[in-house]
Amino acid sequence: MKIYNSHSHFGVDIEREKISLKYIFEKSYVGWQNTLQSESKKDIRAYFEKNMTMKAFVQLKLSIEKLYGHGLVLSEETWDIFDERIEKAYLDPDYENHVFREICGYDQILLDDWIDIRSSGSNGVDCSVALRCDFMFYGYSREGLLSCEANPFDFFDYVPGNIDDYVTKIRNYIRESYEKGKCTALKVCMAYFRDLAFVDVTRRKANFVYEDVNNPEYIRSFQDYIMNILAEIAGEFNIPIQLHTGLGQIYGTSAINLMPLMKKHENVKFSLLHGGFPWTDDLLAVLYDCPNTWLDICWMPSLSTNIAKNTLINVLELIGADRVMWGCDASTVEESYGALLATYDLLDEVNGYFVDKGVFGEDFGERLKEKILYDNAADLFCS
Repeated sequence: MKIYNSHSHFGVDIEREKISLKYIFEKSYVGWQNTLQSESKKDIRAYFEKNMTMKAFVQLKLSIEKLYGHGLVLSEETWDIFDERIEKAYLDPDYENHVFREICGYDQILLDDWIDIRSSGSNGVDCSVALRCDFMFYGYSREGLLSCEANPFDFFDYVPGNIDDYVTKIRNYIRESYEKGKCTALKVCMAYFRDLAFVDVTRRKANFVYEDVNNPEYIRSFQDYIMNILAEIAGEFNIPIQLHTGLGQIYGTSAINLMPLMKKHENVKFSLLHGGFPWTDDLLAVLYDCPNTWLDICWMPSLSTNIAKNTLINVLELIGADRVMWGCDASTVEESYGALLATYDLLDEVNGYFVDKGVFGEDFGERLKEKILYDNAADLFCS
């Protein structure tokens, strides 16, 4: 089955020359939560015991065993063997491509990255690009821009001193990205930095920030205005917006906070990443009431089987199967493959639920997988 991987971080912050088994764990969701202190057998054993119930750990371990184990189980006793096999595999400069294309079956990959639109892209793997826009929310001053994750001056050579010139600069940058084929979608990940309650503010109010760049109220109004401007630009170029929802800075990141934005810009297609996890009930209301929204279940199968299963069943019962897709949301091939394995398990369980209820037969269950793993994303991002 060919797959449209709708959300990937492949190669982001990954230093190929440092690839090792420990490095792969450090760059995964598991590494976000827990750090492997050393590669001693004692520390490896303790690390495995601590994480053994975590779905993210289970899937990453399974992926590593399938890619490198040849029948071996990963443990403190076999750690060095796996480490050597990984090092050997990465001697092939086309190794990641091989795993993505031949093992995972990815036909299309949409990459979320801080990519300079004038660069060649992502580490040799052919990807489309979701243009990351977070830095644009800090363009009220040079200091504001320097505070965000990316180096904005890879993108902007100067900071305009008023809202009109700044919006022109954003629009021109997105237009250049689009014309260079580096903008299949816009990506907004502000859920890591603030709540998602973007309101409609006037140009005049947004411009106040230039009078006091440290005023939190003015900064918020500026960011609200920019979110609406990005939606306008997305409508002009007919490109979707991917929005990070759920876990991030936690407070105020439920997808329901985005409803005023999506209602105002009904001509724009919004992809809600991560299903608002763990506020999935709110997500159901949004999908039902906003037909210009899509659900990307990326992250969910790798975090909690039960929550992902219940959410997907509820979404399919509520709105049908045409607005759901999946992305691996991973930086390494190992974690990406593990996320895919978790998603296959999830879809099998969901299909089993509907088959057991007599809703559809196994033939349609395979068609449902095709829609979620390829067709829906292709329709959204390629139309």
